Amino acid sequence: EQPSSSSAVPAKPSQAPPPPPGDGSVAKDPAESLKFLADGAAAIKPATEAEEEIKRKERMVRERMQSEYQKMMKEQQRLEDVKRELAQLSEPTRRDVEIIREKLEKADR
Repeated sequence: EQPSSSSAVPAKPSQAPPPPPGDGSVAKDPAESLKFLADGAAAIKPATEAEEEIKRKERMVRERMQSEYQKMMKEQQRLEDVKRELAQLSEPTRRDVEIIREKLEKADR
C-alpha cells in the first residue's frame, strides 16, 4: 500500500521573501537591518565627503580673496604715500614756476 499523502512529510508553506528594508517595514533579520544601515551610511558618506570638499574649497577661496584684498589695500596705501611724496616734491617746483612767471610778467609790463 502506498503511504497516504497525509502521512508524508508535510510540505513547508511557501514563504514570501521579506520585504526590502526602507519601505517602512522592519526587517526581521538583524543582519538585514545592519546591512541596510551600512548601505545607508555608505550612501550618505559620499554626499558628506562631497560637502566637506565643497566647504574646504570655499574656505580656500575665502582665504585667497582675503589675502588678495589685503595686498590690494597695502598697494592702495603705498600709492597714496607716493602721491603725497610727489606732491611734496613738486611744491617747491610749483613755487619756483610761480615766481618766475611773476618776474616775466613784471618784465613784460
